[in-house]
Amino acid sequence: MLGNKIHAQYDITKFLGLGRFGETYLAKSKELPGQPQCVLKRYRPQQAVREASPMENQPFALVKKSFEVQSEVLYQLGQHDQIPRILAKIEDEENLYLVQEYIDGQMLSIELVPEKPWSQAQVVGMLQDVLGILEFVHHQNFIHQDINPKNLIRRWRDGKFVLLGCSGVKDIAGIWRQPIDNSPVELIGTPGYISFEQEDDNPQFNTDIYGLGIIAIQALTGTVEVDKNPDTYQLSWQHLTNANLKLVAIVDRMVRPDYRNRYQLAREVSDDLRSFMQSQIQPSPWDNLRPHLIFGSAAAALLVGLAIPKLIPGGSEPSIPAAVSPSIPSSPASPGPDNDTAPPSISGSTSNDIKTYQNKQIQINYADQWQQEEPSDSTTGEVVAFWSPQERSSFRPNLTVSIMPLPDTKMSLAQYTEGSIAEIKKSLTNPKIIESKATKLVERPAHQVYYSGKPEGKAEVQSLETWTIVNGKAYLLLYRALPEDYAKYLPSALQSIESFKILNDQ
Repeated sequence: MLGNKIHAQYDITKFLGLGRFGETYLAKSKELPGQPQCVLKRYRPQQAVREASPMENQPFALVKKSFEVQSEVLYQLGQHDQIPRILAKIEDEENLYLVQEYIDGQMLSIELVPEKPWSQAQVVGMLQDVLGILEFVHHQNFIHQDINPKNLIRRWRDGKFVLLGCSGVKDIAGIWRQPIDNSPVELIGTPGYISFEQEDDNPQFNTDIYGLGIIAIQALTGTVEVDKNPDTYQLSWQHLTNANLKLVAIVDRMVRPDYRNRYQLAREVSDDLRSFMQSQIQPSPWDNLRPHLIFGSAAAALLVGLAIPKLIPGGSEPSIPAAVSPSIPSSPASPGPDNDTAPPSISGSTSNDIKTYQNKQIQINYADQWQQEEPSDSTTGEVVAFWSPQERSSFRPNLTVSIMPLPDTKMSLAQYTEGSIAEIKKSLTNPKIIESKATKLVERPAHQVYYSGKPEGKAEVQSLETWTIVNGKAYLLLYRALPEDYAKYLPSALQSIESFKILNDQ
């Protein structure tokens, strides 16, 4: 179909793959302003995908009915900002198409680099982001059934994760995903992320929590080689990480073999993660303990005060066949944080994952792997800079904070924004404003611009710049990184931006 047009509205530009319900293509919309890219799915029933029975042999009325139900469900789920929206449905002779929003970003499978464990803050941030999506999906009475790193993509423009692969969701009421003939429905899911109850065709809401927990283990350990206890089938991974015991206990409960002993709701996991992060402000004596010093995950949970689910009769997990070991699909490597880089000692509060920079004017938190540096030249307006621990490339990701007196103290935010965007375009080679939007900074009206371009004599960088105006001064926070590093360190930069405070605006 490459080069073809669909109803003269969409130009097919790239074949993306063969999925559960048909072929998927990258297309360009000729109707919408700017001719944005979109994802076009040519709908075919499961039997056609497995090439056991061609689409032409299926009654078109049945195929169309299944298509209508699926498009309705995807439209419903697309109401969430972090699930691709349905843009159009197209019927062309005997072909059926769904047009979905294209997500410009990077798959989580690329960010999960072997032997490069994530920091606790990164893992918690990822979990909370995805759990928010799952809470919405479950509230709609659906189970995703295929939570794996290839179905999560970090959106370039804001660093949030977007959930893909919703074509295979299962509704609890059982009103759709029925086969259009008498053939059995194929197992949905990715080996390594499939729970026991899913293998038995009995998925639960917390089946999705299990898949996400496997991802968290891979992020915390930097490995996919995880053994199982031969008696309980509990994953044995705690000795592979130096993460805080409380966080280990939370993730361990996400992946219990018996779904009855797992977290039941996404909200419950989010609540425990929130409590964990709050506890890190004032570390307890238990924080230096490591899981391998404790006799089992249940004892670990008891020590840190987490509730232990009621065990099933007999006091152990049921005898269930061992599942496939978790695995990450092969993909190009991308840089990960080096956890052995110690930041310089500065004044301010600290925890295991967060440090605070403060002077007379501002306060901002930053990840403790980042290096803090105050500029020697104060004429630039730059107050402080934070540099990522990554040293592989010639340009290290960084976040800078600047305070600039305005030439006109009556200048409005709109006037400053117009001038700043014009200056961005002038100062870069091949500038591209990807997104420009109103936002808030320190609870005040602000503006944020996501752009790319080449500074003079340097490689292309991607930048996220946020500014606000207070009492005749512009406060600017600028995050910059090479394209291959941008997504990896964006969540940490966004957390810092969110924590920013103005202490003295005089």
